[in-house]
This record gives sequence, structure tokens and C-alpha cells, in this order.
Amino acid sequence: LVVLAVLFVTIVLVDRLVFERYMTRILARIPEADRAVFKTRYRLLRRAVEAMIVFVGALAILFSFDQTRAAAQTVLASSALLGVILGFAARSTLANFVAGVVIAVNQPIRLGDRVVVGDAEGTVEDVGLTYTRLRTPDNRRVLIPNEELASSRVTNLTLIDSVSLAQARVTVPVAGARARQRRLP
Repeated sequence: LVVLAVLFVTIVLVDRLVFERYMTRILARIPEADRAVFKTRYRLLRRAVEAMIVFVGALAILFSFDQTRAAAQTVLASSALLGVILGFAARSTLANFVAGVVIAVNQPIRLGDRVVVGDAEGTVEDVGLTYTRLRTPDNRRVLIPNEELASSRVTNLTLIDSVSLAQARVTVPVAGARARQRRLP
């Protein structure tokens, strides 16, 4: 338990010190679009590591007490059956988690992007492990499950293609057009 607590505190301190000191300098040097990509992936990685530390800590707690050690050994011995049961029970949660990883890797949306997902439109505030949070123009918060986000059509209004179509309207006075028509053979 002490080792896990020290490990958790060390990871949090290193995260804070490294991110505050070095990452802010690195982020200042890269383009704005890449900053959002980096921040989104970093945030997801940090949350996944924290979840793993909590999971290992819970197992360590179960194994440290005599009353729960036998139960913990039984649970781990039948982990295949437990995995199947948990898989069925937490299908949507696991699907949202996997979709969150896919979103973080593929980056169809990033922090700060303006997007339309289904009937919701807003700015991406957070891409979590299971939900993505949007802030709508009327200042409402919309939580979209990552599974829905990964499987539905997403319109990213922030990403701009380097090639775009431009239209220009030119208004010509009627009198000038008639005069030109008369001069033409």
C-alpha cells in the first residue's frame, strides 16, 4: 500500500512538474492545432494511468488483509469467468472507453474544436475516457458517450482545408452594361 501511494504521489508530482515546466515551453513552440492534439492525448493517457494505479491499488488492498486475501485469490483464479461477466455487465462502459481511446488516437475532434454531433452543436471542452463534453452556444453542457461519437457522423467546423472555394459577386451598373453592348460589333 505504501509503495502504491508513493508511486501515485510521485506520478502526480512528476506530471505537475514536467507539464508545468517543460511542456508549456514545448507547447509554445508548436502550432495551435498541434497543441490541441497533444493536450487531448496527454489528458487521456494521464487518466488511463491513474485508473490503472487505482485498480492495482484495490488489488493490493484486497491482498494485504487476511480476511480478504482468500476472496481476492479466488477472484483472480477465476478471472476468465469474471472477465466475461464484467464484459457483459459493463459493455457500454467498455465500448465508451475503447471509443475514447480511438478518438484520442485518430483525433476527429480536439479540445477547443467547434463540432456538430447529431442534434448537438458546441465547443469540445473535454474528451474523457467514456464521455466527451461539449459547451453549446447558449452555455449548456452536453455529454456525449464516446461510443456514440465514434459511430455517428461528426461535423468539425474548426478544421479547415487548405484548398477552399471562393465566390466573388461583382455588381455592374445597368447603364454601363448597355453602353458597352452598343460599342461591341
